[in-house]
Amino acid sequence: MDTFEKLASIFKSSAKWTGGPVALADFSSYKMESDSVLIAEYNFPWGEGISSDQSSALVRPFRKIFRHGKDPGTITYVFHSDNGKFYVLGSFAFTNKRIIFFPGFIEKTLVNFFDEQLRDKGINLHIDHFSIEQNLRNWHITFEEDERKRSLNTKRVDHNNFLWFVLRIKVLTSLEPTPEKIIMKMSASDKEIDRRTPIIMKSRQNAIFQSTLLGDELKEEFIWQFEFFVNTTQDWKNTPQVPNIGASNSGVVIKDARKKVPIRDHMVLLDGFDGCVFIRVSKIIGTMTDPIQFIPGHEINYENLKIQY
Repeated sequence: MDTFEKLASIFKSSAKWTGGPVALADFSSYKMESDSVLIAEYNFPWGEGISSDQSSALVRPFRKIFRHGKDPGTITYVFHSDNGKFYVLGSFAFTNKRIIFFPGFIEKTLVNFFDEQLRDKGINLHIDHFSIEQNLRNWHITFEEDERKRSLNTKRVDHNNFLWFVLRIKVLTSLEPTPEKIIMKMSASDKEIDRRTPIIMKSRQNAIFQSTLLGDELKEEFIWQFEFFVNTTQDWKNTPQVPNIGASNSGVVIKDARKKVPIRDHMVLLDGFDGCVFIRVSKIIGTMTDPIQFIPGHEINYENLKIQY
């Protein structure tokens, strides 16, 4: 059973779309003979407008093939839907037995995360992608500047799940809006274009685009929270059995007094990976200073959490 069939079997009982796989996206490519340029286009029926932003999270997974002619692995996208609008949460690639995530931040500098010494020197690092190793315990962040890397650890929360990282977002407009069409360009010799085109087409085989969703309606000011877990299985029974993360930290004040916070877990399957990624979405009543806050998994202390689900 391939990835598409697995997802279809999981969601076939849903009569109404409530988050999960979204409509199929049309992909096409053509070569501009006069300029030795390959134009690749993705069309998303649920998006708005046309984008040619080559730094988009929708494009960055293809850089490996565009720039260096190397296989980028299997690529799939994850969106977030709210009030009829879709935002780019990020892109996944599975290659060389590693999971790579390209976040859809518009502003790729997360001020709460970077070293103070670098900030004092006026050095801003911009996140390109996160990579988790095959052991699911070690991972690193790669920045756009000089391929700088920072090594981190996950937190094992149960037999099957590793907490990779947590994203807190003040407003969803901090994420890229989903375009109706994204245009990607690759410059290379005609011979290289002919060689790379089948690799590009293969990278999107069996890719099912997911959209996360949460219907929790709140009148109070709240924070969007996305928790990323890597699971060693592909079984819904093995969703993370840990509390929703609701602790205050630097720049974040949690005011949520609810005994139960609504959450939604979303399964993302990556072709070639025997496990899955669970993305947990929730809204936490509270305030935060920065548009986006990033918390590595190993920094979460579940013993001190107050909110249960």
